[in-house]
Amino acid sequence: CSHRGKTLVHAEAGNAKGFVCTYHGW
Repeated sequence: CSHRGKTLVHAEAGNAKGFVCTYHGW
C-alpha cells in the first residue's frame, strides 16, 4: 500500500495490517 508509512502508526494496533489491505482493497 502506498500509505503503508502512515499505517505504521495503526500497525501498532496489530489489526491495521488487515485493515490497510481492506482499505486499499489489496
